[in-house]
Amino acid sequence: MRQPRPASPSEDHHVDEERKLHLAENLWKAIVFVFAEVKAVLRFIWRSPHHFDSFIHWLDTLDPSRALASWGFAPADVTLGRERRFQRAGVSLPADEAPSEKWCDVHRDGRHAASTKRIGLLHIEILQAGGWTRANMGDAFSAEDVFAMVVSDGCVAVTSTKYDCVAPAWKHDERRAFRIPVNDGAATLSLACFNERKREDWPIGRCAVALRAFAPNTLYDCWLPLVLSDTAGEKLANSCRALVAREPLARQAAAHQTQAESRGAIRVRFRVDWSDGGVAACRSALADVLYAPVRASVATPATASGQRVRENVRFTLFGEGGCPCDALNEPFATQRIRGHAREAVADVLNAVAAAHTAMLSLIRYERPLRSILALVAWASCVQRPIRCLAWICVFSGLGLRDALLGDGRAPSVAKPPMTFGRWLKAVAGLQPQVDIRPIPVEQQFAWARGRARKVVADRTINEMKAHHEEIEEEEEEEQKKIEEAAKVAAEAIGPMKSFWSFNPLAPLLLPVQRVLLSIARRQRALKAVCNGRDDPVATATVAFAFFLTGLTVFVYTELIHPLVMWSLVQVEHLVVYALHLVGFLLYGPQNYVLSRLRRRLRHKRHVKIAMTWFEGPYRTAVRRVQRYWRARQMRKRAAYLLERIEQQKDAFEARKAYQAARKHLDDLEAAATMKRRLEERHDRAEVKALEAFQQRQSIGPVRAKRALDGCKCGKIPQLIRLEGERITFGATFDEKKAVMPLSIDASRIRSVPLYDVRRPRTVEFKVRSIYRVCGLRNHKKYKLVCDHARDAELLVGALRALTRPQLKASQSVRERRLVERAAEVDEELLAPEKPFGFLAASVTEFGPARPEAFRSVVVASSAHEAVEEEW
Repeated sequence: MRQPRPASPSEDHHVDEERKLHLAENLWKAIVFVFAEVKAVLRFIWRSPHHFDSFIHWLDTLDPSRALASWGFAPADVTLGRERRFQRAGVSLPADEAPSEKWCDVHRDGRHAASTKRIGLLHIEILQAGGWTRANMGDAFSAEDVFAMVVSDGCVAVTSTKYDCVAPAWKHDERRAFRIPVNDGAATLSLACFNERKREDWPIGRCAVALRAFAPNTLYDCWLPLVLSDTAGEKLANSCRALVAREPLARQAAAHQTQAESRGAIRVRFRVDWSDGGVAACRSALADVLYAPVRASVATPATASGQRVRENVRFTLFGEGGCPCDALNEPFATQRIRGHAREAVADVLNAVAAAHTAMLSLIRYERPLRSILALVAWASCVQRPIRCLAWICVFSGLGLRDALLGDGRAPSVAKPPMTFGRWLKAVAGLQPQVDIRPIPVEQQFAWARGRARKVVADRTINEMKAHHEEIEEEEEEEQKKIEEAAKVAAEAIGPMKSFWSFNPLAPLLLPVQRVLLSIARRQRALKAVCNGRDDPVATATVAFAFFLTGLTVFVYTELIHPLVMWSLVQVEHLVVYALHLVGFLLYGPQNYVLSRLRRRLRHKRHVKIAMTWFEGPYRTAVRRVQRYWRARQMRKRAAYLLERIEQQKDAFEARKAYQAARKHLDDLEAAATMKRRLEERHDRAEVKALEAFQQRQSIGPVRAKRALDGCKCGKIPQLIRLEGERITFGATFDEKKAVMPLSIDASRIRSVPLYDVRRPRTVEFKVRSIYRVCGLRNHKKYKLVCDHARDAELLVGALRALTRPQLKASQSVRERRLVERAAEVDEELLAPEKPFGFLAASVTEFGPARPEAFRSVVVASSAHEAVEEEW
């Protein structure tokens, strides 16, 4: 056969070069592919907010409610933007700035008060409200029937209703001024406006603000913005309201495009008089950190009117859908998901931008001392890195201290009232001094109008950028699909109000909305701490904690850290030596000698045993007996040890059971002690209520009106007397309609509902009938309408005191009557929780209720008024 011709060196070199070329080409293609994929992934991550907006827009197209709204038969919550054609324009009332003649003292029921120690008194007057959109307001032919509700620290107050008004204003002789006791320094003032209806009241808007966010003993006349659904449109309207300040309240919502979703504002004049000048309020955040925070509760009567009050209080405290058991409950909407996501991302970006701005200010020596301090901190951290934590705490505290100073160009109402130095003085026990420097109204208006124009300009620029990016995205990624949202298995637990939606993806995306809302609420609380305006006491407390932590870390780094490091080095040396010793003992050469000695001794023992077996039969028997008895002793000792171990286990279990039982008994004893103290406090409240009504009787007769059963003569005026444990009414002061007086024993009174703020002069109670035979009703209901609201409040307290079982009654009867009365007439609604345990509950609001600077006034005041003790 012919042998193949061997390849020449030149051909081999050509093949190698071609192979290398192909390899380089493939490697270049792989690098280009990986670079393109990485670029695509980074580009997708960078444009993820736009993808998310496109996904939400696609979900909106799946919502049948839009088609139903366009066809004209959508439900009520879909047609919110529709105005009624035949509705009257309504009345716009002028504000009455005269001092109020009638002040209503709002009392908290002593049986439901979380704390009975009063530390302050809130004086508040509701002057006027207005500026909201007219969509879905009022009846089909009439305008809104507006009333306002005030909730603070468990107390509820309601103004009189202004009928057919689009901009209501309350006069000085109407029910608009209230005095509310304050027992918690971190209490929140919640305000809401409602449109009164026959079956239920429709909410117009609400706001919440911390009492300690205002200067102590200072009179404020300010406008607070209202919100309803926490949407971006409402926030924009509140931020840009200065643009329509010159317009009348009735036409403000239609005067500018930024006010399309406006919920208006409410004007209040209030002052918080702290008993100690504000010291307890400044210490409240520290008290909540050191002790369990106090959570107030609002008690409402279990009547038809009381149910409406309960729902109104729920909206005033929590908003559209929140409640004590589920603060995240809200209607499902894809716009809400988008809003919560944007808010969370915007807060993170704003924090990064703020850090960047602070770094640039240090580099540019805008504040020379702060920049020199930063240089010293850098050199200190380079020398010893452990000092970084201390310097971070110091600069964080300085940042919060700067936040408490506020903007120097802003008016007094737009700056935090409490600086860090004043807070330190207040914590030390000195009353904080308020330094208010009034500026001209035109300057305030110019500052607020400039801020509003800046908000409008930023929003316009962002919309233009978003529109341009959406066009580019549609051109480049026209054929790409959007990924589905992840499923989250979380359900609301027993909300007080439920919502429904036509969107088929609502069950899947509602948990995502709740998670985003929970993240946004936490970020709102952190943002409120950083800005220092919504809760200056909490900001000062956190700044103090940062300074204290920095000082502690400095002490540790300079005094303790060297000792710790020296100790660690010594411990490391000891561990190394111990490991060397263990290794030498395990693998050292001495083991060779020891092992040979062990084998030699073992051989000698085996030889001795073998010789014993062959010495004779008697020696063998003795050896066996010895081994038998030795084994028996060993078994006995093992059994004894096992028994001791079991006994120790039993003793340990018995000790644990004894400790658990002792702890349970201690808990029962503590619960019994708490219950006894609670009953004693209730008894004291009952005694105060009776004493208050007796003092009222000593001043003059209590007059009321009552409608007789089966009588068409209307309500008959009568006199009410309380003598011992009997209530007597029926002796009229009108001779033409005189009737026999009626006397009822307290033991026959079955239930007395709580005082109803919606009907301030009405008193209702049920009495056991004496004719409970042949199917007749078991009780009779009495309804009295007092001439004065204060008389009705005192009468309710006295009647409830009479229905409470006396201490001389047996324990079983007493507990049964207490449970029966509480189940019939008492309903409690807990106030919102304090974020992180020490912040005010108002800091989690979407749009913080800050006084509008262009029409709010701050006036220094130090007047204190004596008010009678609550019962």
